[in-house]
Amino acid sequence: MDEKCRKVLAADVGGTKSNLGLYLRKSEDKGGRAAVSVELLAEARYENSEYASFDEILREFLKEHLKGASSTICCATFGVAATVQKNRCTMTNLAWKIDAEELAASFGFHRCALINDLVALGWGVTGLGEEDLHPLQTSQNQTPKEGPRALLAAGTGLGEAILIGSDSEGFAPLATEGGHTDFAPTDSVQVELLGFLSEKYGHVSYERVLSGSALKDIFYFFVQRRGGEADAEIEARFATEAPGAVITEQGQLDAGDRDCKDALDLFVSVYGAEAGNLALKCLATGGVYIGGGIAPKILSALEGAVDGIDGFIESFVAKGRFEEFMRTLPVVVILNDKTALLGAAIHAATALGSNR
Repeated sequence: MDEKCRKVLAADVGGTKSNLGLYLRKSEDKGGRAAVSVELLAEARYENSEYASFDEILREFLKEHLKGASSTICCATFGVAATVQKNRCTMTNLAWKIDAEELAASFGFHRCALINDLVALGWGVTGLGEEDLHPLQTSQNQTPKEGPRALLAAGTGLGEAILIGSDSEGFAPLATEGGHTDFAPTDSVQVELLGFLSEKYGHVSYERVLSGSALKDIFYFFVQRRGGEADAEIEARFATEAPGAVITEQGQLDAGDRDCKDALDLFVSVYGAEAGNLALKCLATGGVYIGGGIAPKILSALEGAVDGIDGFIESFVAKGRFEEFMRTLPVVVILNDKTALLGAAIHAATALGSNR
């Protein structure tokens, strides 16, 4: 296989940004099993709001890094924050339609695939090292090993997926739309939040509570609950900064805004409960992986309980008769923000190997 036929293109297309990377496919023997790895050649990040379509981003990336010679790319895989059907999708939190077959025809790719962004994250998890993971709960001082793995990622939206397989035989990610299942309150304050969100949205999914935009809703829920007004400085920052980022920053400061602190504490508690729900549904003995853009920025909040509110792990294990089992499951935060991009590249490289 000559070098030009080993190039693969990958993308992680989220609701806010798109990361693209050009990679070289490599293979190695891993305990008697052929394993695929990739070497990064070029990478770039794009703000989706500045482009009318994913095609425009793709064309710009290829022009810069391949001088438009896209025919030298044998396989391309794009992880997308959407449900993929027949290699096409409509983005969940963005007014874009993406069709892999049309992209292959337009750009001359030999093979092009769309996969759910959490599936891409799942492929990427298999290529992470210890330095890419931050433990929240360990099992016998071991990091995740054998058995199914549960993946959750709160960012612009909430993604969920399951990894099945083993380290020795390899893993296969399964897509879900678990983030759009019904939000289930676990205490009286969360019941009030459900009512607050129901008035605004009708159906309330976990994504309405566990996402960047959800943090702003939860903030105003607490403002209304205490019968006051939002802090003027906080609202002024909302006009120029991402509200979720403002809330998570203030929520972790000792002298931070009270409504931001309450919003972040509730967010963390619900995050832990939903992570536990997914772990139970797939018996995630291989561990629970928390990805997305929010978790690495709120590690201090994820690691503790504040003002009597259950923290992440307290909510994660609070499953009645299964609490003891839940305490045996490793839980880690993914620190590498390019994991989904890496996963898309590994998927493309694996497809290239199966086609030759």
